[in-house]
Amino acid sequence: MAAKVKVAARLRPFINTEPSDDTVIVSPEENTISVSNLRSANERFVFPFASCYDQAATQEEIFETDVKPLVDHVFGGLVCTVFAYGVTSSGKTHTIQGTAAEPGIIPRVVKALVHKKALMENGSISLSVSYMEIYKDEAYDLLVARENAPKLPIREDLTGKVVVANLTERPISSFQDFDQIYSVACKSRSVGATNLNHASSRSHAVLAITVTRLDVEGHRALMGKINLVDLAGSENNKLTGNDPSRMAESSAINKSLTVLGQVVHALNTNATRIPYRDSKLTRILQDALGGSSIGLLICNLAPGMKFRQDTLNTLNFASRTKQIENKLMIHEKDTRPPPKTHFSAQAPAVIVSRPPLQPRANPGQLRMSMGGANHQNLAIPTLKGFGFNGGRNSIGGKGYQISSTTANADGSRREGGNFSFDIYNIKVDAVSQISRTVQQEVDRRLAERDKQAEAERREREREEEEQRNAVMRKHDELNKLLAKVLRRAEKEKTKENQPPPVQEADREGELASEQKKTISPKECKRLARAYVSLGRDYLMSKNPDHNAALKLWQQAETYAPSNHRLKKRQVIWSKRILVV
Repeated sequence: MAAKVKVAARLRPFINTEPSDDTVIVSPEENTISVSNLRSANERFVFPFASCYDQAATQEEIFETDVKPLVDHVFGGLVCTVFAYGVTSSGKTHTIQGTAAEPGIIPRVVKALVHKKALMENGSISLSVSYMEIYKDEAYDLLVARENAPKLPIREDLTGKVVVANLTERPISSFQDFDQIYSVACKSRSVGATNLNHASSRSHAVLAITVTRLDVEGHRALMGKINLVDLAGSENNKLTGNDPSRMAESSAINKSLTVLGQVVHALNTNATRIPYRDSKLTRILQDALGGSSIGLLICNLAPGMKFRQDTLNTLNFASRTKQIENKLMIHEKDTRPPPKTHFSAQAPAVIVSRPPLQPRANPGQLRMSMGGANHQNLAIPTLKGFGFNGGRNSIGGKGYQISSTTANADGSRREGGNFSFDIYNIKVDAVSQISRTVQQEVDRRLAERDKQAEAERREREREEEEQRNAVMRKHDELNKLLAKVLRRAEKEKTKENQPPPVQEADREGELASEQKKTISPKECKRLARAYVSLGRDYLMSKNPDHNAALKLWQQAETYAPSNHRLKKRQVIWSKRILVV
């Protein structure tokens, strides 16, 4: 199931200090917004959207039309994201938060969620809330004291979902619970006064409300969420009059909004890389932009000619955003306990019990202590040969024997069986095998070296052939250029009833002075550059030809006699050729 991002636009009323004009006109019936065209007074830029609200629109109208339908999707296990976008002082915070007299989207959404929970109450629905801000591209938890709030890392879980680690999430059961938490958290948000807004938001705020719905009979849990995002507005420091500290905040805000625009452009052009990770804001909004959630963008516009360019930028961003398509996904979790493993599939643990090691009283008890006190009939091998037990010396011999003795209960020993093998043949076979292995490795490495040398030789030949072809192509281009210039000069001579110039391309040096009289300075400069470039190719080849390069530069000098660098180059290379 796929759905494109829905876009709604709202134009705020004029402030008492602002002059009224018709730069921006909203048509709610046609759901279009038009902006004046400075180049043509009779033309206007028109932008169609899903919903358009003029200056008389109320908070309730916006909520009932575009936001309230998302509540049902949240209880169905979907993720919905509503974010307000626009220039500073365009009314984003008023649309999202509102006031006590005119509540915004956040309090109305919470009331709608609590009301729907009460209608579906069966003891299996729970609500929880989290609130954070992105200040100077760092995430902070607003539900804890700001002096104790650390920077929160943004990570991915095992399913690839973007999460904010260590973010506080508190359960709520009524609107009063939420209002008590939210009113305290709003005091921790970063705000500041500018020339355009006395309480300008200096950070992006993200409020998330999670709805967990348990289905006991179906053994599943639906986990829906709605994210309400109040974006900080893009700022023009000339209009806001920011001081250095405010300019640092403004720089971080504008950078994150720029990355947001880059993400939208990359999604619309099907780019191979989407720059989500270039900003914390786009990392958090990744699910709403090309992800698996329902997206609603509310564009807040400021009226008047003063904000005309900012209004056009906002509307262009909205037009690109509404082309983004998200693939919706229901977030469902299996609540059944994991099945127990059958006893036959369980491998019993093997426990080996060994008697503890006992210290040896004296070296004479070696054979008895090796087997312990309970092993009286232990067979211990002894060597026969190598000069042991009266055997013959094995040096130069064919092998040796091993015999065993068994200890009786009374301490006496009896001889056991014995066996022998030929150690000389074993040594010879091992040396032969090692020799064959070494020889095979040497042959393999020699073959690889020969193969690599052949590949390098072919590569050198290919490069030399390419260089020769490039030089020949430049020769052909130079000949064509000379022929073209000479034909043009011939036409000019014909017009003046003069005999045409010589056309033989191989006599450029001898006829250069005569040709120069009929060739324009621009064409002379062009020919000189062609000769210099061709001479440089002769020097840069694998087998440089200094004489050919010097002759070409001398021909170039006939077309550009005032070029001092060319003369200096001829002197230098003439000396080098003499030294060689």
